[in-house]
Amino acid sequence: MYRSKTKYYAHHIPSGEDWVLLGINEQRNEVCAAGWPPSIGKLSDCIKLVPVQELTEHELQYRNKEFGSDWI
Repeated sequence: MYRSKTKYYAHHIPSGEDWVLLGINEQRNEVCAAGWPPSIGKLSDCIKLVPVQELTEHELQYRNKEFGSDWI
């Protein structure tokens, strides 16, 4: 369902914020969000996921450094 190496916009229900997602792990029900501080949230807490564009090489490096490499 979700595309690999794709940036998504999503609405995070608990915080009421709109997030930029750098990765999704459906098996763990997790998302990693860009911003400060780097955050991991529950995929089930996010709605209105909209694919935006492919991640840049810089974003992929940042995601792997901050969150590991187990993301689509």
